[in-house]
Amino acid sequence: DLDLEHFSISQDEERRIPHILNAQDVAGEKLKLLASPWSAPAWMKTNGAMICGVNSLWKDCALKNDTQVQQAYANYFSRFISAYAENGLDVWGVTVQNEPQENILTY
Repeated sequence: DLDLEHFSISQDEERRIPHILNAQDVAGEKLKLLASPWSAPAWMKTNGAMICGVNSLWKDCALKNDTQVQQAYANYFSRFISAYAENGLDVWGVTVQNEPQENILTY
């Protein structure tokens, strides 16, 4: 899905965004949001899965070395940030994955 035709934040809209908006209301100001995906989508990775496992460190568990996939991942971040903005939330920063020590050279 290089064109991200199936991109959706519906789970976030159901489970996360209402809580973040509530937290902002309680704080009385906008929060600085740092978005950090657990993994790139499985179809973008060399092993076809979101989970790498301990034995696959550095091997067979990376973002595909393909410019179309890499551009799609960049577009994924852009769409995510825009979708959150459409829901009244500004994303302050992003990371490529939530465990920087994992596969540090593969993203």
